[in-house]
Amino acid sequence: TKDKQEENKHNDLQRSLPLALDILAKDPFKTTMPLEKLTKFPMKAELYLRESYFRQAHRVFEKLYDLSFFKDYTFIIIRPDAIQAGAIDKIFTCMKSNNLEPVFFKSIDFNRHTISALWQNESNCWPIERLKAMEILLTQSESLFVVLKRKVTSDYIACEVLRTLKGPSVESLRKPGQIRYEIGAKNGLLDFLHFPDEPADIIREMGILFSKEEMKEMLEKIKKFDGSEDISKNLQEQYIAQPLDILDDAEKAKENISNFLEKFNSLEKKYINDLLQNKKWPKINKLIQKTLKENAEAKDHWNNWNLIVFISECNTPNYEGTKPIYHCDALFNNSLKV
Repeated sequence: TKDKQEENKHNDLQRSLPLALDILAKDPFKTTMPLEKLTKFPMKAELYLRESYFRQAHRVFEKLYDLSFFKDYTFIIIRPDAIQAGAIDKIFTCMKSNNLEPVFFKSIDFNRHTISALWQNESNCWPIERLKAMEILLTQSESLFVVLKRKVTSDYIACEVLRTLKGPSVESLRKPGQIRYEIGAKNGLLDFLHFPDEPADIIREMGILFSKEEMKEMLEKIKKFDGSEDISKNLQEQYIAQPLDILDDAEKAKENISNFLEKFNSLEKKYINDLLQNKKWPKINKLIQKTLKENAEAKDHWNNWNLIVFISECNTPNYEGTKPIYHCDALFNNSLKV
């Protein structure tokens, strides 16, 4: 049965935990942040303990904080689609309603290496086209890394609170009260925000995005934050955007692509529209890039968000039968105690 298969998988993962803990025990640096307190996935513990991103960031963390940090703090990454949609105000209103206040922010620039590393767990299920789609979106402009502090205490750690509230990436499955519903996130690729799942992910992902020196400076600033600076107001003023109507209109995006390619190429309208209708976005992307490279005038008539909206509508599915590397529903539904 499905339940029995899940139970067997859980047991297999559980048996791998002693190996992960054995690796940690051999580390000459005695840890105050044991992995069994940072993740409930034994396979994740084993993988992270073999990885330089996590190990280096873990060492920076435990020199400045203890496990109580994760009761109160987590982070979100506000992606280019959220900024372009003018959703900053909605995001911080939603965070405030869930008793979370921003205490630090930093702009970040993604590249294909950080994208691949950050989504390592899920991307083994993705076709290459989806990885490329993420690269096109996340390198469109800067993103915002925002550390949040919880204003009330509970039995749940801060990142788990956000994980349970974020809502699914598929727009039709969201419900009122879920974060992606309340901030008006779009469908598929354009879901506006990234959330770490567990304390181990907070450590590792910060290790991917920042150097040890940057992490140390950031964590020290968080310690000293006294609430005198209104970070959400500063961000709202700094990232005022005129929302793009195109983000809500995939048909308009396709029309813009068709008109652009027809105007600057000798391609037939029917050929272009057939590619769009059949969602052949890699071919469309090649034609667009070729046009922009060969025709200087074309750059003044092109907005890359047309392509991003079209790609999001294509919504390339995961490979059939694949799952994230260390996913296990039986474990994921349990709360982590720190």
